[in-house]
Amino acid sequence: RAWFEEEHISAEVFRAVSASNLSRPLDIQRRVHAVDAFTRLPQAAALAAANKRVTNILDKLEEGHQFGEVSADLLHGAQEKALAEQLQALAHTSGEHLARDEYTQALACLADLRDTVDSFFDSVMVNADDSAVRHNRLNLLKKLRDLFLQVADISQLAVSKYPMPLVILDRDGVINQYSDDYVRCIADWQPIPGSLEAICALSRGGYRVAIASNQSGLSRGYFGLDELEAIHALLCLQVEDLGGE
Repeated sequence: RAWFEEEHISAEVFRAVSASNLSRPLDIQRRVHAVDAFTRLPQAAALAAANKRVTNILDKLEEGHQFGEVSADLLHGAQEKALAEQLQALAHTSGEHLARDEYTQALACLADLRDTVDSFFDSVMVNADDSAVRHNRLNLLKKLRDLFLQVADISQLAVSKYPMPLVILDRDGVINQYSDDYVRCIADWQPIPGSLEAICALSRGGYRVAIASNQSGLSRGYFGLDELEAIHALLCLQVEDLGGE
């Protein structure tokens, strides 16, 4: 690692490569230089954030979750079909580069996924009600992550390599419908149309989103902390379902 620091290669790049627990020094060096070159591409920040999002989604699955092949019959929207088709094509193209240890070229190929991945998260709800569709979308995300993992875990670049500007939103009247009688429980909480999608767009655009809300109904005893936390848990879950954070 000290060698790479002398080359002004960041610790995040080294961590992205070392996450794969490699042992051949020359191979590690090639991958580190490839990831360092990748960070200079205009698509890098968005793809690092997308890989971080995919990792978070997959890490929340139950232990022992069984992945499988992506089924074309279960791809319903144009955006998920486009992602599946591009992943299939790039698996072949990047695979040819990987066979020759051409890691820089492999990542440059995968950088073309940026717009397709953004469109997928803009339009597709991963946690669909239909379990077969949901599992198929999870298989698709795993395939995306695995393509990058053949070189390095670029999700390691997402936080510290690309510091995220912070957007702070009020809650009532901004994210959910305002009520003179207070939003006291989950049944009262109704998101404003488009508000959750806007949060997801900010998240995908590289912004960290936080909520600051003065819930005076809590101090007045109209609802308890458990009810408030349940509302916020639902809000976070719905944003995650749309592909945001």
